[in-house]
Amino acid sequence: MNSKWVQPPCVFVPHRKLKMEEFIPTTFRMDVKEEREVFFAQQEGVSNAESHMWICKPTGLNQGRGIFLIMNPEDVAAFRLKLQHTEEHKKMHHRQPQARIVQHYIQRPLLLRGKKFDVRSYLLIACTAPYVVFFRHGYVRLTCDLYDP
Repeated sequence: MNSKWVQPPCVFVPHRKLKMEEFIPTTFRMDVKEEREVFFAQQEGVSNAESHMWICKPTGLNQGRGIFLIMNPEDVAAFRLKLQHTEEHKKMHHRQPQARIVQHYIQRPLLLRGKKFDVRSYLLIACTAPYVVFFRHGYVRLTCDLYDP
């Protein structure tokens, strides 16, 4: 692979600081008791008409394994029971249950040629004084099928 060091032009463009909540959907860690309780407290009394779609993703898995949608209050109740059951039985097992996050589902995702995608790019901050950063161009992964909400 032909790697070249390219010095970018030294131009400072002031930008406003982005806040995490502006580009990361509302997320709750189900293995953190306080966050789990906040999520379920927010869902209490929510009707089908006003409920949001959530996506539940396990940590440490890939290729969509273990992911499911929480689409209505009945799904929330079933998920809560499942977590309670797991919590009650974890005392009998040596391993902790798999950590999961519940995240507000993005209904209209950014698409590339009509397909969902993600970007894999790597950056190493080797030193902060002086600031030394190594960047390697990444790649884009596309789904096989066109997105169909």
